[in-house]
Amino acid sequence: VPVIRMVVERPRPEHEVRFQADAGPHVCLADADQIKQVLWNLLRNALEAMPDGRGVMMLDGKQRLIRTAILSMGSVESSLAHPRDVFRVAAMASAAGVVVFHNHPTGDPAPSAEDRFVTDRLRQAGEVMGIELIDHIILGHGKYFSFREEARR
Repeated sequence: VPVIRMVVERPRPEHEVRFQADAGPHVCLADADQIKQVLWNLLRNALEAMPDGRGVMMLDGKQRLIRTAILSMGSVESSLAHPRDVFRVAAMASAAGVVVFHNHPTGDPAPSAEDRFVTDRLRQAGEVMGIELIDHIILGHGKYFSFREEARR
């Protein structure tokens, strides 16, 4: 397992966080559990501190992590990740795919109707842009929900 370090770069319009693998292979994110583990280990403090924070993990064609960006920090009631924000940073990173993520401060990762609506819009926008929406992960207190896993059931 490669060691991952976090580098915060400023100034940027979004709170962008880049991850780099030190002296090892690129971090490959093949399933929702791996994605959740990387997010949880690296962003735990940030996600717990921000109500309904949303971000995007950008992956290359082999599903290796290129970079991660926190896109918005909303209120407990709502924080909409607009497709233009997600795919703007993904296109700038030359990403082949994205994993959108956010946390539910209540601790319950069950998706809301808004989460489902946003996921559908992101999937449609990704098809137009040629950047695949690989998954939408919702983090709760030690638990997660994966739209990709739900679709496989």
